[in-house]
Amino acid sequence: MEDVQLAAVISSYLKEDDGFVPIFGFQSVSLADDDKEDEFEDEHVISRSRARTLDILLGNALSRIKGTENLILGGLSANQKSYLRFLDKFNVIEIDTVAQVDFALGAFFSDLTNHVQCLPNELHQGLWLAYENNAILDIVGDAAEIIIPSEDKPGLVVIEQTNNINSILAINYARRIGAAIKIVPAISDFEEYEINFLIEGWRSGIEEDFVSLGEKVSQRVLKADVQNYDFATFF
Repeated sequence: MEDVQLAAVISSYLKEDDGFVPIFGFQSVSLADDDKEDEFEDEHVISRSRARTLDILLGNALSRIKGTENLILGGLSANQKSYLRFLDKFNVIEIDTVAQVDFALGAFFSDLTNHVQCLPNELHQGLWLAYENNAILDIVGDAAEIIIPSEDKPGLVVIEQTNNINSILAINYARRIGAAIKIVPAISDFEEYEINFLIEGWRSGIEEDFVSLGEKVSQRVLKADVQNYDFATFF
């Protein structure tokens, strides 16, 4: 999956109290698999190589998961699907949009009758609340703001609020290990540039840049109140 909203809504259906449902991301590709040799170099070489490598990794991972029958493809393009050589081994459920999710999955999860609404910019908070209430996530424009309270759990997962599929995977990871979550604002392009600049300065031996870098990291970490937990993981 690559569509973050679609990933969040699908994930709200896939609750396993005594297990873990693996979810994988698939970055966009610039063309369908054209069967050219991996060594063939053109403008698509990176996209082609990356997608073929992912096909191998996913195929191996799925083969190690015993008893897997159904495979959900969320929002994949025809070009992306052309790289996946293992699809004939599963009952493939294709879901292209959020509007199709309930039609595709509702029959499998008929016990899910509760719903949690969230704003489009609060997907992560909404998915967490849906998990906590055994509910389906609905993304609407007039939902109430969601505040996630501090939780008395041994661990904390700090998640940067981005439009990257990894942020949804982080929510699933936190739930699986029984950790609390803290959503922090995504770093801005300027902040990213500034941090990279400081890292280069630190590598060059500039002591002031090392100190400044430590201060910036500490400011973001302290926002998460990590001192109240036995461990913290950052996404």
